[in-house]
Amino acid sequence: LGLACRVVFTHYSPHGPVYRAMLHVSRRADYHRWRSRRDSEGAEGSSRSKTNQNMVDPSLGALDDYAFVGSCRACCGRLFQVPWSRLGHVTCPSCGSFGGGDGRHDAGVSVAGPLYVGPMHDLSVVRQMRGHSQMLGWDDERIAWSTKKPHGACSSLGELLERMEGEAHPLVGLGIFKVPDVTKTAGARTMPAIKRLLAALQDDGFVAERSHVDGTAFKTNASAEEVRS
Repeated sequence: LGLACRVVFTHYSPHGPVYRAMLHVSRRADYHRWRSRRDSEGAEGSSRSKTNQNMVDPSLGALDDYAFVGSCRACCGRLFQVPWSRLGHVTCPSCGSFGGGDGRHDAGVSVAGPLYVGPMHDLSVVRQMRGHSQMLGWDDERIAWSTKKPHGACSSLGELLERMEGEAHPLVGLGIFKVPDVTKTAGARTMPAIKRLLAALQDDGFVAERSHVDGTAFKTNASAEEVRS
């Protein structure tokens, strides 16, 4: 059909749970123009791998937006991209745990894919949404929860859009960390406040942003070992 699809933004709701994705479908030529602009805006720090360039038809574009993905239990479920050449011989790049490609191994690493590994949101769109929200005075609008508000969840539209902008940072890695998981694998007796943990990571030069997916979740370009330390 000569069409291409890109993610505009995504939103997670814990009831259900429900994960929604707003997509933009356009002619392929229009998509390539948008993609060139996005890549130039994020060129100074895009952390996404270029190792999967032979996975799909080049006419589809966005080759590095799709990959096999590994998950390491020893690293708090940290996700990482897996090249074709490593399928069946996957090791975690952070701790060296290994596993096969079928997800049934008990060694610590499971693999799935190919999956979408591009940005959760279009950063320019989220910034426009924040600007409109501020201009219209919507930032303080309270989010209505059908059940009891989860601990640490967003309370207002402004807070939600702020977290979404952080999630769209070009440097943050795949997946999320959750503070309880970090605390458990680090062997710590008490769970640190998420704001203090993020501030410590940022002081060490890492990008660390809260996620709207869970009240204790955050995204960062730090490894699991660097987060635990």
